[in-house]
Amino acid sequence: MFAGLFGVANNYLAKPPPATATSTPVIAEKPTVTYTVWRAKHTLNKGQAISASDVTRELMSEKEAHSNGINKDITLDFNSTTLLNTAIKSGDLVLPENQVTPKQAGYLTLITREGMTLYPLTINTNNLIDNYIQPGDFIDIMAISSPETNLASATTRINSFSKVQANLFMQHVHVLSIQNSNSAIDPEVSTRKSGTNNDCY
Repeated sequence: MFAGLFGVANNYLAKPPPATATSTPVIAEKPTVTYTVWRAKHTLNKGQAISASDVTRELMSEKEAHSNGINKDITLDFNSTTLLNTAIKSGDLVLPENQVTPKQAGYLTLITREGMTLYPLTINTNNLIDNYIQPGDFIDIMAISSPETNLASATTRINSFSKVQANLFMQHVHVLSIQNSNSAIDPEVSTRKSGTNNDCY
């Protein structure tokens, strides 16, 4: 009996200790960085306004974006008065620097067609709804004349509209740009103060 118990105990003690579970550190994967870019669906001409239908949106990898000098999402201006300052081939990237707005240098040159001349026209906005006239609009210009008063004089005040005539001088004139000005406008109507003036081209 003693020998048998010894053998069982000996076999039990001879078994290897249970394996200890070891934990393997998990390395978090770096999130993939992409940037939003736009490509031309077809050839885009210089001086053209673009819409969302002219371009296609895609996601570009960080590496490819950096190789193209891009380090953030690209946002385009689809306003009808914003124009391209260069021609873009189909499939090429369209970037913000390819666009120019009416307030930026070079815009007037971009939209002035050959044989056309730019003329400044000063208007009084005292009785004009704010932002009623915008670049890209077409306006008619009236000529005011009077057989009794020389309206060409800068100091002339119109005290009466008797015999004053208004005739259509130019029709369908394209407004290219609007610049605010605080200079006085003449002739004045009675002694009413002038509001802000706008120079239209």
